Amino acid sequence: MVGKIKKTAAALLAALTCLPLAACGISTTEEVVKSAAGESVLPIVETVGESGATEQAENRVGEISVWTGSLSDAGWNDPSTAGGNTYDGFAVDDAAKTVTISSADALAYFAHEVYARGDGFADYTVTLECDVDLNNRLWIPIGFDHRKQAGKSLPHAFKGTFDGNGHTIYNFSAEKFLNAITSTGTTESAYKYAIEADGVSVELYSAYDNSNNDATFHFYEFHYGFFGATGNATVKNLNIDTFNFNYKDIWDEAADGSAKKLLLPDSVAALIGFAGGQITVENCTVGNPDADSRIVGADTASGLIGRAYSGVDGNAFGTSGNKMPVIIEDCTSYVNLGCKDESVTSDGNKKGGILAYAYWIDEIQLINCKNYGDIYGTYIGGMISYTQDGGVRMTFDGCENYGNLYQYVQIIGGVTSGFGGVSHYAGGIAGRLYSHSPSPVSFSMTDCINYGNIVCDTAYAAGGICGKLYMNANSATVKNVIKGCFNYGDITVNNATVKDTGGKDVSSICGGAIGELTFNDAKSVVGVGNVGKVAGGGTVNGCVGTSSGKFTTLYLINGYEL
Repeated sequence: MVGKIKKTAAALLAALTCLPLAACGISTTEEVVKSAAGESVLPIVETVGESGATEQAENRVGEISVWTGSLSDAGWNDPSTAGGNTYDGFAVDDAAKTVTISSADALAYFAHEVYARGDGFADYTVTLECDVDLNNRLWIPIGFDHRKQAGKSLPHAFKGTFDGNGHTIYNFSAEKFLNAITSTGTTESAYKYAIEADGVSVELYSAYDNSNNDATFHFYEFHYGFFGATGNATVKNLNIDTFNFNYKDIWDEAADGSAKKLLLPDSVAALIGFAGGQITVENCTVGNPDADSRIVGADTASGLIGRAYSGVDGNAFGTSGNKMPVIIEDCTSYVNLGCKDESVTSDGNKKGGILAYAYWIDEIQLINCKNYGDIYGTYIGGMISYTQDGGVRMTFDGCENYGNLYQYVQIIGGVTSGFGGVSHYAGGIAGRLYSHSPSPVSFSMTDCINYGNIVCDTAYAAGGICGKLYMNANSATVKNVIKGCFNYGDITVNNATVKDTGGKDVSSICGGAIGELTFNDAKSVVGVGNVGKVAGGGTVNGCVGTSSGKFTTLYLINGYEL
């Protein structure tokens, strides 16, 4: 009966918006089923090859090269001095600006060279020619650097194009890295990361002290992933089979207990921890459906990109200068994000299956991306946690979320994480999308589907597609469009109210498709549908919790109540 209601509602939405059934949630080639125990069984994804025959997608390509070397073998005994181009399996053509990597040892050596060279292999194309087993050994990321609120040159970040050539990275774990990393110094100018393992002590760059205003807490931030940090980079055709990051915070208390230092994983992802400047990621898969991959203990976490600050100001990257695009296409994540465990005091904040957080951008594109991982956090979304900026062009097309979302507030060292209840959002595709004048501001979300359930403890707004969607160019010419977007998951907001910035109680909002919707551009078109259960302690509606602004056309279908 439920399936019949879903198909009837989707067919009606298709008829009203002139979209095909597949765009409104009925797929003719892929089914999501339940096992006898009620657990989700992931669909078999098939593709059509050049011959026209149906083929099953495969990640494994060729032979697997196993990393058995040490940090010293990779050159990390002297982190600031480049070793040169003569290394077995590592071929560099400086004239053609190409690098070829054909062994696991050479890949580890390449990570050192990115740190040591200073140019980040800018404008080079790096090609991986084998599958690599990292053997759960200590991995210092390619591009180990950190961000600042203002622009920074990111001297150790990767700045070229990395083509995985369809190859896969196996047995990638952060455990030994997290066990080995320690701290030295007491001020930002003197604070460094020290990594001691394999008989080598590696001292890396000065860290960023992101302390709170009264200096009670000092957060010394670092990024982690296969790529720690990138600047104006492209990563494509790369798969990471498994990735695990399980962090219990490292506190240092002053003798009188007045101040604490926390070594904080600021931005963590299986693929790229922090992306500065323009970033393009294409045809990458992280995790797999048959093995658990999980990130626990990170402030901001995602499967593909943890944090993207896309400003470029001369040689600096971050939140100043020209705004650049973030483009992610044909990517999939099976990585679970976060947990609800009071003993892990650095977990929480922003979590997104494909991209956690983007800022200082002029454009964001998420095209044909899928998330299967479950997500726990304060601001959460199946594709993206949130983004906010002025004059942003946003495009979401063909994205699907299968993971369940659990929204809650994490306590970090006795301090509530986040910026207050009115900033807490959850959505199957996006937690919060916000853009305002100056123009151009444009928004397009088409054929995006959520299958995951969403449960919130402290949310202001939650929805099966988007928790809060705010687009305000206040223009008669801008056309914002949402078409063929459908929610199948159950949406529950347990809290009736949240506190606003003045400390007053305001009602929470729960919508089957969108929690809070504001379009202030006269040509906006909205076509969304819901067939999931919707329940909340505050304002509750079957499709859109609350809406305001200007709409040319508004199509809302609540199949659950049909």
